[in-house]
Amino acid sequence: NRNGIIERRILQMSDEDGALDIIEKQLISASKNDPIKTLNVLSEFYFKQQKYPLAIKAKEQWTTSGKRDFNDWLKFANNLRKEGAYEFSIDAYEYILSYKLNSKITGKALLGLAQTFEDQITPTNENHIIPYFFDQNIFFEDPFGVYTSISSENLKTSLSIYDSLLANPNKSPLIAEAYFRLGDIQYKILQDFDQSYLFFNKALNNNPKRSLKIKTILRVADVLLATGKTEQAINFLNEEKKIIPSLEIELKSILIQFLVDNPELTIKKVDSSFFSLNPLEPSFNDLMELKTLFSKYYSEDTINKSAFSYFQKSELYLRQKKIGNAIEELDFIIRSFPEAKIIPLVKLRSGLLHYRLKNYDKALKYALSLDKTDYDDKGIIFAGQIYEMKLFEIDNAIKQYMRIIDEYPNSVYSEPIRYHIRDIQNKGS
Repeated sequence: NRNGIIERRILQMSDEDGALDIIEKQLISASKNDPIKTLNVLSEFYFKQQKYPLAIKAKEQWTTSGKRDFNDWLKFANNLRKEGAYEFSIDAYEYILSYKLNSKITGKALLGLAQTFEDQITPTNENHIIPYFFDQNIFFEDPFGVYTSISSENLKTSLSIYDSLLANPNKSPLIAEAYFRLGDIQYKILQDFDQSYLFFNKALNNNPKRSLKIKTILRVADVLLATGKTEQAINFLNEEKKIIPSLEIELKSILIQFLVDNPELTIKKVDSSFFSLNPLEPSFNDLMELKTLFSKYYSEDTINKSAFSYFQKSELYLRQKKIGNAIEELDFIIRSFPEAKIIPLVKLRSGLLHYRLKNYDKALKYALSLDKTDYDDKGIIFAGQIYEMKLFEIDNAIKQYMRIIDEYPNSVYSEPIRYHIRDIQNKGS
């Protein structure tokens, strides 16, 4: 009954100089006589010393000796994750999953495993000086904007291990969330759209909570879009809207229609959405920006209609993780429709995509080509950012930034750029 108190006292002792070897020897000796009472203390002792392989080994011996406390294992695996010992955290969660346990324990282990992978994923969103291209607009966001240090092969192996373990007849929101997270990893990192589609559908079949159900429906549509099944995606969303009416689902259907349909149909859908949308909703502004895009660049003449259709196609390619194809479409617009109204926006988009691919010379070329257009101030700042952050030509960067102060004093970006110039000068002094 005093095991917890004893454990805490021993772990306090391990802070004293010269205590480590004595404690380790005594615990190992005691564990031979009474493994159930002692091995978990030894495991915690090793954990505190960051000897994670020994901590796992002691914990496994504790379990095989007869102490099947998997709630303690969950706590242990979670603590490994919090310490950033991801490899060992994965080992601990997979050890739990190697046993046939109740759905609650299994669900928590799967959720923890998914969280361990997610903790190793970081956004790759570039730290731009200003918002260049509909930043944070749901109709233009990059769903794949992540980076991970996880080996793809290791990730695939782990996913295949617990994919079979998820075949549990007990449906629960916990299992549903595990499926969703694992599907998201397949979608965002591995781009295994077939496997992610299976995971998301399993999430839907495991009694998810309303908010998770909506998120999963949206992600299923993303997967269908990524695999070119656009008509199936639209039909799927239309059916789901009948069951669970949702603004998010409506906006996703507008997105897909924008990417694949005749612009007139999208404009009608956007206009009808304004009647049911509160102007204070964040998505209201996103819809207004989309409507403005149509009003500004889409018109009845053949040149502008054709240019806009190729622009739509390039955006669809981005949703399919085909950046090279997207750039080809944009380059085709520039070559074939040089008089189209959308050309400045196309050059800006192409420059930003080349920037993402680290083709900084081409990105700079497009940035500097935006003079005397609606995006001239953005082009100048973008050029300055390339000079400063990628080419490390600080003098050229400051020359570009100073153009905003001297030539575009009324730009909404003049004051932020003034502060940015000051920061650069202070760092150089």
